[in-house]
Amino acid sequence: MATITQRAQSLLKSLPKSNKFRFVYFGDSWFDWGRTRAEAITRYQIFLGALETAARQKPKPLFILLGGDVVFTGAEQHYQYLTQKLNQFMNTYKIPVFIAPGNHERTGTNGSLDLYRKYISARLNYRVDAPRLRVIMLNDIGPGTAISGNYTNYYGFEQSGAALATFKTNLNSTPANSKVVVVMHVPPRTGTWTRTNGSTFTLTKDDGFPIGTPKNRDFLNTLRQNRNKVQKVLVGHVHDYATSKIDGIPYILEGQGGAVIGQNSIVLFEVNNGIVSSPKRIPITRSTQTPTKVFVNQSTLPNP
Repeated sequence: MATITQRAQSLLKSLPKSNKFRFVYFGDSWFDWGRTRAEAITRYQIFLGALETAARQKPKPLFILLGGDVVFTGAEQHYQYLTQKLNQFMNTYKIPVFIAPGNHERTGTNGSLDLYRKYISARLNYRVDAPRLRVIMLNDIGPGTAISGNYTNYYGFEQSGAALATFKTNLNSTPANSKVVVVMHVPPRTGTWTRTNGSTFTLTKDDGFPIGTPKNRDFLNTLRQNRNKVQKVLVGHVHDYATSKIDGIPYILEGQGGAVIGQNSIVLFEVNNGIVSSPKRIPITRSTQTPTKVFVNQSTLPNP
Protein backbone atom coordinates (compact mmCIF):
# COMPACT_ATOMS: atom_id res chain seq x y z
CA MET A 1 0.00 0.00 0.00
CA ALA A 2 1.46 3.35 -1.03
CA THR A 3 1.60 6.01 1.67
CA ILE A 4 0.09 9.47 1.30
CA THR A 5 3.59 10.87 0.81
CA GLN A 6 4.44 8.36 -1.92
CA ARG A 7 1.26 9.25 -3.78
CA ALA A 8 1.92 12.95 -3.29
CA GLN A 9 5.52 12.70 -4.53
CA SER A 10 4.39 10.76 -7.59
CA LEU A 11 1.69 13.32 -8.32
CA LEU A 12 4.12 16.22 -7.90
CA LYS A 13 6.52 14.68 -10.40
CA SER A 14 3.72 14.42 -12.97
CA LEU A 15 2.68 18.09 -12.75
CA PRO A 16 3.95 20.84 -15.06
CA LYS A 17 6.58 22.98 -13.35
CA SER A 18 7.42 26.67 -13.38
CA ASN A 19 9.85 28.76 -11.33
CA LYS A 20 6.78 30.77 -10.29
CA PHE A 21 4.19 28.87 -8.27
CA ARG A 22 2.17 28.90 -5.04
CA PHE A 23 1.79 26.62 -2.05
CA VAL A 24 -0.48 26.47 0.99
CA TYR A 25 0.31 25.68 4.61
CA PHE A 26 -1.84 24.93 7.67
CA GLY A 27 -1.77 22.67 10.72
CA ASP A 28 -3.61 21.24 13.70
CA SER A 29 -6.86 19.87 12.27
CA TRP A 30 -7.89 16.93 14.51
CA PHE A 31 -9.71 15.60 11.45
CA ASP A 32 -13.22 14.27 12.18
CA TRP A 33 -12.67 14.07 15.96
CA GLY A 34 -14.65 15.67 18.76
CA ARG A 35 -15.97 15.36 22.26
CA THR A 36 -19.39 15.23 20.60
CA ARG A 37 -20.68 14.09 17.22
CA ALA A 38 -21.38 17.70 16.25
CA GLU A 39 -17.78 18.73 17.01
CA ALA A 40 -16.41 15.84 14.96
CA ILE A 41 -18.60 16.73 11.96
CA THR A 42 -17.54 20.37 12.21
CA ARG A 43 -13.83 19.47 12.27
CA TYR A 44 -14.35 17.14 9.30
CA GLN A 45 -15.91 20.03 7.36
CA ILE A 46 -13.19 22.47 8.42
CA PHE A 47 -10.42 20.11 7.30
CA LEU A 48 -11.99 19.33 3.93
CA GLY A 49 -12.92 23.00 3.66
CA ALA A 50 -9.27 23.96 4.15
CA LEU A 51 -8.27 21.69 1.28
CA GLU A 52 -11.13 22.93 -0.91
CA THR A 53 -10.34 26.57 -0.07
CA ALA A 54 -6.75 25.95 -1.16
CA ALA A 55 -7.88 24.28 -4.39
CA ARG A 56 -10.12 27.26 -5.27
CA GLN A 57 -7.20 29.71 -5.32
CA LYS A 58 -6.32 31.04 -8.78
CA PRO A 59 -3.83 29.89 -9.85
CA LYS A 60 -4.17 26.85 -7.64
CA PRO A 61 -1.23 25.86 -5.39
CA LEU A 62 1.37 23.40 -6.62
CA PHE A 63 1.18 21.57 -3.28
CA ILE A 64 -0.20 21.77 0.26
CA LEU A 65 1.91 21.38 3.42
CA LEU A 66 0.44 20.27 6.75
CA GLY A 67 2.29 20.89 10.00
CA GLY A 68 1.06 17.89 11.96
CA ASP A 69 -1.79 16.97 14.32
CA VAL A 70 -3.94 16.10 11.33
CA VAL A 71 -5.54 13.28 13.34
CA PHE A 72 -6.37 13.31 17.04
CA THR A 73 -6.41 9.76 18.38
CA GLY A 74 -3.78 8.18 16.15
CA ALA A 75 -6.01 5.11 15.94
CA GLU A 76 -5.77 3.00 12.79
CA GLN A 77 -9.36 3.70 11.69
CA HIS A 78 -8.64 7.41 12.02
CA TYR A 79 -5.59 7.09 9.76
CA GLN A 80 -7.52 4.94 7.29
CA TYR A 81 -10.34 7.45 6.94
CA LEU A 82 -7.89 10.35 6.63
CA THR A 83 -6.00 8.46 3.92
CA GLN A 84 -9.23 7.79 2.02
CA LYS A 85 -10.21 11.47 2.05
CA LEU A 86 -6.74 12.77 1.15
CA ASN A 87 -6.45 10.34 -1.74
CA GLN A 88 -9.88 11.46 -2.99
CA PHE A 89 -8.76 15.08 -2.75
CA MET A 90 -5.48 14.49 -4.59
CA ASN A 91 -7.24 12.47 -7.30
CA THR A 92 -9.87 15.16 -7.80
CA TYR A 93 -7.80 18.35 -7.63
CA LYS A 94 -4.33 17.08 -8.60
CA ILE A 95 -2.71 18.90 -5.67
CA PRO A 96 -0.17 16.87 -3.63
CA VAL A 97 -0.45 16.97 0.18
CA PHE A 98 2.59 16.53 2.44
CA ILE A 99 2.37 16.09 6.24
CA ALA A 100 4.95 16.49 9.02
CA PRO A 101 4.40 14.43 12.20
CA GLY A 102 2.71 16.06 15.19
CA ASN A 103 2.31 14.78 18.72
CA HIS A 104 -1.26 13.65 17.95
CA GLU A 105 0.05 11.41 15.20
CA ARG A 106 1.25 9.12 17.96
CA THR A 107 -1.02 6.12 18.50
CA GLY A 108 -2.09 7.18 21.96
CA THR A 109 -0.55 9.99 23.98
CA ASN A 110 2.72 8.13 24.53
CA GLY A 111 2.48 5.67 21.65
CA SER A 112 4.69 5.13 18.64
CA LEU A 113 4.58 6.73 15.19
CA ASP A 114 4.23 3.34 13.50
CA LEU A 115 0.86 4.19 11.97
CA TYR A 116 2.18 7.54 10.72
CA ARG A 117 4.90 5.54 8.94
CA LYS A 118 2.35 3.06 7.60
CA TYR A 119 -0.19 5.55 6.25
CA ILE A 120 1.47 8.95 5.87
CA SER A 121 5.21 8.59 5.37
CA ALA A 122 7.66 5.74 5.91
CA ARG A 123 10.25 8.42 6.71
CA LEU A 124 9.66 10.75 9.64
CA ASN A 125 11.94 13.31 7.94
CA TYR A 126 11.88 13.88 4.20
CA ARG A 127 12.10 16.55 1.54
CA VAL A 128 9.86 17.91 -1.20
CA ASP A 129 11.64 19.38 -4.21
CA ALA A 130 10.01 22.02 -6.40
CA PRO A 131 11.57 24.44 -8.93
CA ARG A 132 14.33 26.30 -7.04
CA LEU A 133 12.75 25.47 -3.70
CA ARG A 134 13.35 22.59 -1.30
CA VAL A 135 10.87 21.92 1.51
CA ILE A 136 12.35 19.98 4.43
CA MET A 137 9.72 18.19 6.52
CA LEU A 138 11.00 17.43 10.02
CA ASN A 139 10.00 15.37 13.04
CA ASP A 140 10.59 17.45 16.18
CA ILE A 141 8.22 15.62 18.53
CA GLY A 142 10.56 12.85 19.71
CA PRO A 143 11.40 9.25 18.77
CA GLY A 144 9.26 7.16 16.47
CA THR A 145 8.96 4.52 19.17
CA ALA A 146 6.66 4.66 22.19
CA ILE A 147 7.75 7.08 24.89
CA SER A 148 7.29 7.29 28.65
CA GLY A 149 6.51 10.16 30.95
CA ASN A 150 5.37 13.61 29.82
CA TYR A 151 5.46 13.64 26.02
CA THR A 152 6.28 17.38 25.99
CA ASN A 153 9.71 16.51 27.42
CA TYR A 154 10.58 14.94 24.05
CA TYR A 155 9.91 18.03 21.92
CA GLY A 156 12.85 19.23 19.85
CA PHE A 157 15.79 17.37 18.36
CA GLU A 158 17.51 15.75 21.35
CA GLN A 159 15.47 12.53 21.05
CA SER A 160 14.01 12.83 17.55
CA GLY A 161 16.28 10.25 15.95
CA ALA A 162 17.75 11.24 12.60
CA ALA A 163 15.89 14.56 12.34
CA LEU A 164 18.84 16.87 12.91
CA ALA A 165 21.23 14.89 10.69
CA THR A 166 18.63 14.63 7.94
CA PHE A 167 17.97 18.35 8.16
CA LYS A 168 21.66 19.15 7.74
CA THR A 169 22.10 16.69 4.87
CA ASN A 170 19.13 18.06 2.94
CA LEU A 171 20.14 21.64 3.66
CA ASN A 172 23.73 21.10 2.54
CA SER A 173 22.67 19.26 -0.63
CA THR A 174 20.22 21.97 -1.70
CA PRO A 175 21.30 23.27 -5.14
CA ALA A 176 23.12 26.59 -5.02
CA ASN A 177 20.36 28.37 -6.96
CA SER A 178 17.58 27.08 -4.67
CA LYS A 179 16.09 28.20 -1.37
CA VAL A 180 14.63 26.25 1.55
CA VAL A 181 11.43 26.14 3.60
CA VAL A 182 11.38 24.13 6.84
CA VAL A 183 8.17 22.52 8.17
CA MET A 184 7.92 21.07 11.67
CA HIS A 185 5.22 20.78 14.29
CA VAL A 186 6.59 22.30 17.51
CA PRO A 187 8.14 25.79 17.43
CA PRO A 188 11.28 26.71 19.39
CA ARG A 189 10.60 28.33 22.77
CA THR A 190 12.09 31.70 21.90
CA GLY A 191 11.20 34.97 20.23
CA THR A 192 8.08 37.09 20.42
CA TRP A 193 5.08 36.09 18.36
CA THR A 194 2.70 38.67 16.89
CA ARG A 195 -0.94 38.04 16.01
CA THR A 196 -2.73 39.84 13.19
CA ASN A 197 -4.35 42.23 15.71
CA GLY A 198 -0.92 43.32 16.92
CA SER A 199 -1.01 41.54 20.28
CA THR A 200 2.08 39.53 21.21
CA PHE A 201 2.92 36.45 23.24
CA THR A 202 5.80 34.15 24.15
CA LEU A 203 5.71 30.36 24.30
CA THR A 204 5.29 28.33 27.47
CA LYS A 205 6.94 24.99 28.21
CA ASP A 206 4.23 22.87 26.59
CA ASP A 207 4.05 25.17 23.54
CA GLY A 208 7.64 24.91 22.33
CA PHE A 209 10.92 23.05 22.57
CA PRO A 210 13.79 24.35 24.75
CA ILE A 211 16.58 26.19 22.98
CA GLY A 212 19.38 25.49 25.46
CA THR A 213 20.07 21.79 24.88
CA PRO A 214 22.94 20.77 22.56
CA LYS A 215 21.00 19.44 19.55
CA ASN A 216 18.36 22.15 19.74
CA ARG A 217 21.10 24.81 19.85
CA ASP A 218 22.77 23.06 16.91
CA PHE A 219 19.52 23.15 14.93
CA LEU A 220 18.94 26.85 15.58
CA ASN A 221 22.60 27.70 14.90
CA THR A 222 22.41 25.81 11.60
CA LEU A 223 19.32 27.79 10.65
CA ARG A 224 21.03 31.06 11.60
CA GLN A 225 24.14 30.20 9.59
CA ASN A 226 21.93 29.51 6.58
CA ARG A 227 19.50 32.41 6.96
CA ASN A 228 20.23 33.58 3.42
CA LYS A 229 19.07 30.19 2.15
CA VAL A 230 16.18 29.44 4.52
CA GLN A 231 13.17 31.48 3.43
CA LYS A 232 10.60 30.45 6.03
CA VAL A 233 10.09 28.11 8.99
CA LEU A 234 6.48 26.88 9.22
CA VAL A 235 5.22 25.55 12.56
CA GLY A 236 1.98 24.68 14.32
CA HIS A 237 1.12 23.03 17.66
CA VAL A 238 -0.12 26.29 19.19
CA HIS A 239 -3.72 26.83 18.10
CA ASP A 240 -3.27 30.38 16.90
CA TYR A 241 -2.00 32.35 13.93
CA ALA A 242 1.12 34.45 14.51
CA THR A 243 4.48 35.39 13.01
CA SER A 244 7.93 35.93 14.43
CA LYS A 245 11.48 36.57 13.24
CA ILE A 246 14.11 34.44 14.97
CA ASP A 247 17.78 34.91 14.05
CA GLY A 248 16.66 36.85 10.99
CA ILE A 249 14.40 34.05 9.66
CA PRO A 250 10.62 34.54 9.34
CA TYR A 251 8.55 31.98 11.25
CA ILE A 252 4.85 31.46 10.54
CA LEU A 253 2.71 29.71 13.15
CA GLU A 254 -0.57 28.42 11.71
CA GLY A 255 -2.36 26.09 14.11
CA GLN A 256 -5.93 26.95 13.19
CA GLY A 257 -6.75 24.16 10.77
CA GLY A 258 -9.63 22.89 12.90
CA ALA A 259 -8.37 21.81 16.32
CA VAL A 260 -9.86 25.05 17.61
CA ILE A 261 -13.25 25.73 16.05
CA GLY A 262 -13.58 29.40 15.19
CA GLN A 263 -11.17 31.60 13.23
CA ASN A 264 -9.89 28.81 11.00
CA SER A 265 -7.47 29.64 8.22
CA ILE A 266 -4.87 28.53 5.71
CA VAL A 267 -1.78 30.45 4.59
CA LEU A 268 -0.91 31.02 0.95
CA PHE A 269 2.63 31.72 -0.30
CA GLU A 270 3.88 32.85 -3.69
CA VAL A 271 7.25 31.52 -4.89
CA ASN A 272 9.28 33.22 -7.61
CA ASN A 273 12.69 31.73 -8.41
CA GLY A 274 12.91 30.31 -4.90
CA ILE A 275 11.98 33.55 -3.12
CA VAL A 276 8.96 32.96 -0.90
CA SER A 277 6.52 35.81 -0.34
CA SER A 278 5.08 37.05 2.91
CA PRO A 279 2.16 34.91 4.12
CA LYS A 280 -1.38 35.61 2.98
CA ARG A 281 -3.89 34.30 5.50
CA ILE A 282 -7.15 33.07 3.98
CA PRO A 283 -10.26 32.16 6.04
CA ILE A 284 -11.51 28.60 5.53
CA THR A 285 -14.91 28.08 3.96
CA ARG A 286 -16.26 24.90 5.51
CA SER A 287 -17.05 21.99 3.24
CA THR A 288 -20.66 20.90 2.79
CA GLN A 289 -19.64 17.24 2.80
CA THR A 290 -20.67 15.03 5.71
CA PRO A 291 -18.63 12.11 7.10
CA THR A 292 -19.74 8.49 7.00
CA LYS A 293 -18.09 7.93 10.38
CA VAL A 294 -16.96 10.12 13.25
CA PHE A 295 -14.42 9.76 16.06
CA VAL A 296 -16.00 10.80 19.35
CA ASN A 297 -13.64 10.66 22.31
CA GLN A 298 -12.11 7.18 22.00
CA SER A 299 -14.97 5.66 19.98
CA THR A 300 -15.55 5.30 16.24
CA LEU A 301 -19.22 5.81 15.38
CA PRO A 302 -21.20 5.61 12.14
CA ASN A 303 -22.73 8.87 10.94
CA PRO A 304 -25.63 9.34 11.09
